[in-house]
Amino acid sequence: MGWIGAFKDGFYDIAERQFSTFVSNYPKHTRVFDIYYLLGRTFVIKGKLKEARAVFSKIINEAKNFENMDDALLGMAELEMRLGNREEATKLLVSVIKSTRNLTRSIIPTIFWDYSNSDQIN
Repeated sequence: MGWIGAFKDGFYDIAERQFSTFVSNYPKHTRVFDIYYLLGRTFVIKGKLKEARAVFSKIINEAKNFENMDDALLGMAELEMRLGNREEATKLLVSVIKSTRNLTRSIIPTIFWDYSNSDQIN
């Protein structure tokens, strides 16, 4: 999967196309949800928030044993905050806090601070 380099190097249009092709062609691959996660992050970077939400929802609802579930939940919480859905973001953040012991205490306040003080959310 050397093409993940497109994502790391900032070629997000190429990464989006490659990730989309992979998940379409290999829906049963053992790493498909890793690629979905990268696709979701790519959508966030490109400002395609509704598409990112759909991808993170798929991970959360279908990949119960996804090893990076906390990252997917945090990504979804970030999206909900950016889309103005504070209540849903709060629920997601609480679920992350309950599910992990290694979460840095500064992550959650930072997410809320960034979005609660922005013009996007009133």
